[in-house]
Amino acid sequence: MNESGKSKKSWKDRVLESWHQPWYVRAASHNDKYRNRDKPTKTARHRKRRALSTATSSEIQSSCAFLHQLPGEIRNAIYEQLLGNRRLSILGSFTSSTKNGITHREVFQADNGEYVLARHVPATKLSILLTCRQIYTEAVDILYGTNCFHLYGLSHLPDFNRFIQMSPPTRIPCIAELTFSCEVDYFEPRHFLAAHMFKMWKRMWKSIALEMSGLRRVSLHLSTLWGVVGFKLNEETYWVKPVLQLRNLDAFELVAHESIIKSHQELTSDERVENMRDMNAKVDRLRGYCQRICCKGNG
Repeated sequence: MNESGKSKKSWKDRVLESWHQPWYVRAASHNDKYRNRDKPTKTARHRKRRALSTATSSEIQSSCAFLHQLPGEIRNAIYEQLLGNRRLSILGSFTSSTKNGITHREVFQADNGEYVLARHVPATKLSILLTCRQIYTEAVDILYGTNCFHLYGLSHLPDFNRFIQMSPPTRIPCIAELTFSCEVDYFEPRHFLAAHMFKMWKRMWKSIALEMSGLRRVSLHLSTLWGVVGFKLNEETYWVKPVLQLRNLDAFELVAHESIIKSHQELTSDERVENMRDMNAKVDRLRGYCQRICCKGNG
C-alpha cells in the first residue's frame, strides 16, 4: 500500500499487463518512453542553438585577424579581386530552388565586338559574402559597384526588371555601369512583340533613372537577328526617348554592329558598305545628342 491507499503493482504484474496489450501499443509506449526522456522542447532547442550560433559568430569576429589586423583598404582590395571587375548578365532562374529568381552569368566580348555568354559566376568567389555579417556589409557594395551589369538581349527585359525590383533598395544606387545588347528587330512596328517590348523598355529606363543614382556609364550595342533594312535611328525614334531620362553620366556609348547590315542577304556588297556608312553617321549623331542630354557638363 502506498500513501494514497492504492496497492502498488509489482514488476511482474506490470510485465504481464503490458504483455497482454497489442504489439503496436507496446511499441508506441516503449518509443515514447525513451524518445521523450530528458528531451528539451523545440523552442528550447531553437533558443539554445541560436545562442550558441550568436556567441560563436561574435567570438570569431572578435578574434579574426582578417577583420581586426588588416587595414580596410587592403580588405577592400581583396573584396574587389574576388567579386569585382566582371561583366555580369542578368538572367531568369526558374529551377525548383530559385523559382522566379535571378541568376548571373559572365559575359565576354568576342573579336567582332559582340558580347557572348560564357560561364556561371564561380560560387566559391561569392561565398565570402556568407562568411559573417561584417564581411557581407563591407563587401556587398563592391559587388554591385565594381561590376558591369549586362542586359544580354531584349528577351531578358523581364529578368532585368525583376532584378531591379528584387534587389535591396540600398544596393541599387551602388550600380555604376550598365551595358545593353539590343536586337533592333524587336523595335520594328511590324514585329508581333514590339508593343510589349516597348512597354517593358520604358518601365526599365524609368526605374534606372529613378533608382540608380550612382550610375555613371551606359553602353547600348545594337545588333539584329534577321537583318533590318532602312532602320530608323535619330533623335525622334520612339525607343530612344526613354533613354534620355538619364542624367549626370560620365560616359554614354552607342555602337551599331555590322550584323545590322551584313545579316541581310538581299543587299550587294556595295549596298552593304553604303548602308553601313550611313548607319555609322546616324549612330555618331545620335550618340552626340544623347551625350549632350545625359552626360555631366553637356547640358
